[in-house]
Formats: sequence, structure tokens, C-alpha cells
Amino acid sequence: GAPADDHPGFDRRGFLRPYIEALDQALAASVAADDDVDFVFNFAGQDVRIDPWARGIAGEVLAAEEPANDLAFRIVESLALEAKIKEDLARYRIATQLQVPKIEGEGEVPTEERTEVVRVKAPAHVQAEIVRDAALARALLTELQKIIDASVVHGKMGLAKSLNQFKPPLHHALNDLRELLDAAEVQEVDALAQALLDVPADAELPQIDPRKRRRRRTSTEGNVTVYEKTAIESRPDGKRIRRMVGALATLVILWAALLIPRLLREDMRAFTIADFSQLRGVQSVVARPPSLYVTLDGNVWRSLDERAKRQLVDEIAFDIGRAGYSGARFATANGVTVAQWLRARGTEMIAPPEEGKTRHQ
Repeated sequence: GAPADDHPGFDRRGFLRPYIEALDQALAASVAADDDVDFVFNFAGQDVRIDPWARGIAGEVLAAEEPANDLAFRIVESLALEAKIKEDLARYRIATQLQVPKIEGEGEVPTEERTEVVRVKAPAHVQAEIVRDAALARALLTELQKIIDASVVHGKMGLAKSLNQFKPPLHHALNDLRELLDAAEVQEVDALAQALLDVPADAELPQIDPRKRRRRRTSTEGNVTVYEKTAIESRPDGKRIRRMVGALATLVILWAALLIPRLLREDMRAFTIADFSQLRGVQSVVARPPSLYVTLDGNVWRSLDERAKRQLVDEIAFDIGRAGYSGARFATANGVTVAQWLRARGTEMIAPPEEGKTRHQ
């Protein structure tokens, strides 16, 4: 369908071109890898995971001289936009921090720290980029959902299932953007998304020619991480081999559980309070890689609104996530946990127990 005319849209491909080109280069570098591997592309310190299904589609699309405006290209756009959103969110966090002279209240003991970080509104060009990101994400998700619905009606359950499993990362990225929009910007996003909406007439994806799987590990170039799933060749004693492989895999997992945390402790950066001194309310930091324990000033924490609390947690999580940490716990000086961050689940704000009640009541 044609885009709506009630609100000016923008050139989607031009908007995403740097990220599509980066994706194309990474896929070209990984062309020799096995079909059944996942890739993790790193943008601005954030991971964008691409499963074998999406990798196969994107590889076929980008191999064409002029990709068509079809469902398959929506897969490429979604991957590129997810990367762009994560980079823009990092840029937004930097743009909304401002160091100002610290004014000590009456009776306060002067400290060596002469500045503090306060939140400011993002510059217009940064906020405008956030609005465009959100609008295109909403349009893409709507397009994918319409194709899913049509696929179910026409009995293409495999396609519907694959697309439904593909959507969540972009949906989560859109939710992160929504927290940064005011009421007027939400209306602008709605109108712009409607203008960008362009549901492709086709609901078919290109047929991917399976490449021969390789037993040896294939190295790749660029910022690509390869996760390989080794296949056991079919043979009469295959069951016995699979049992042996299973037993060896169990031993490897046990070995990894014991050794890898120790290696991580040695290699990971040990954060200190100096790394987060610009954040108001952080009292102490204890690094036990791959985890971080943050103690907060209870009075300062209670004075922050919910958005400011989440931003504080997310900023620390952003830094330690780039360093390879997998989790962080945030607690006040009296031991009450108020938030946690896990790489697999993101940020979770924890409401304090009510006055006069224990956690077990």
C-alpha cells in the first residue's frame, strides 16, 4: 500500500542506510559460517542478536543489487532499526547529562566534589531522532502484525510463527523510546507512523539455499560473534555417539561453571565509586565480576521520581553491560534492595516494603 498523505513521512532506506550497510558488511564477512549459528552484532556497546532464520533472510535480501519493497526487506529494516535505536538511546543518555556547580545547603559540610549531574531536556535534534525512531518502529511492527494476521488466515502458520518470534526485540526497543516522549511527541509519533505505514502486498520470503554445514569453526571479521551448533552426522552408531557427546557436554558445562566465573573476575574491569561519582546518590560500589553491588543514599533515592530512579539504574547498567557484566543490585544503606539489573531481563524496579510491615507479611 502507499504511505498516508496526512503527515509528511521520510525516506526509510536513507534513514537506516548506515546501519543496513553495516549489517550487509557483517553478513558478507560471515558468509562462510554454518547455517545454524546465531550472530551478535555490537552497536554502541549494545548487542543485536540475529538468529539463523533472520540471518538467512537478510543475507539473501542484501545480496540483491536493488532489494525489493517486500516483506523480506522488512526483516532487514527491523534489524537495522533495532541497532539504530540502541545507539540513539546511548546518545540520548549522554545528551541529557549536564554538570553544574554544586550548591551546598546551609549547615552542610563542604566536600571536594564541586559539581553534580542534573537532568536536562535533550537537544532538539536528538529528541527529533528519538521521535523518528519510534514512528518507524511502530510502523514496522504494525506491518509485520498485519502480515502475521494474513498468514494465519491463509494457513501459512510457519511464516506467522517465525515472524511472531522475530518481533519482540524491536517491540522492547520501542517501549524504551516511549519513556522519553511527552504527550505532544506521542501524537507526532502516531501521525508519522501512519504516514510511514506501507504493508507489502506479498507475504512470501525468499527460499534460502542451505549451505553444507562445516564441522570446523569458521572465523569471521568485524564485530560479529558466532555461536555454532555442531550437527552429528547420521550413522548406524549415532545414538551411542550422541550419548557420549551428551556426557562430554555435561562435563564441559560443569567445567565452565567452575572456571569461567574465575576467568571473568580476572579479565573484567573492576568498577569503583569514582566511575559513578557524577551520579547523585551513589554512596559505594563493590565489584564482584560479573556482578556489581551499588549502595545508594536512601534520602536522595526517595527524593527522585520514578523516571529519575530508572535513569540512574540504567546509566550504571549501560556502563557495566559494555564491560561484560551480567547483573547489578541496588540497595540503600540500610540494606533494602530497590532495583536490580540483569543482562537477560533488563532493569527491574523493586518497591520498598510498606511502613510497619516486613517482607514476609
